[in-house]
Amino acid sequence: MTGLKILPILIFLAAIVSIASAATCAEKSYADSCAKCGFDASGKMDPSCYQGYQTRGTACLFAAYPATATMYQMGSCPAVQICIDRLQECKALYTSGNDQYDCQMGSLDQCFERGDTCIEAAAQDCNKDPSDELANVAPSPSFCDGTFLAILFPLAGVIIIKLKG
Repeated sequence: MTGLKILPILIFLAAIVSIASAATCAEKSYADSCAKCGFDASGKMDPSCYQGYQTRGTACLFAAYPATATMYQMGSCPAVQICIDRLQECKALYTSGNDQYDCQMGSLDQCFERGDTCIEAAAQDCNKDPSDELANVAPSPSFCDGTFLAILFPLAGVIIIKLKG
């Protein structure tokens, strides 16, 4: 009889752990790909390795939100597609084109973090726009610093050459 009383508590705790870990599925899979995938000479991440981590992140989200995942696969959860589209837009906006640099600078971290938040909101209501979670993501300060310096140094060189000439 005692085992039957503990079972609902264990199920509840498992659900809480699943939801808590779901909050970082995309963010964690991206961080893992940065840490564990190789890069070529031009800073491009190994595509098959990256795809593997992206698939793990998607599987993590599907496991954390099975009802939402099922509804999405049946075409009944437009909010998830909004999140996917916004994540792609955010990645396109903040990528430098050099995956290794992006991983080191953390320029895409907020995209994946907000992607997780967006999916969490979509899971609460599949037919509602998920609160513009990814609409206006600002890049991390380190990305801004790196981009600023990458633009500043060549510009400063041109100005110095023009002043001397």
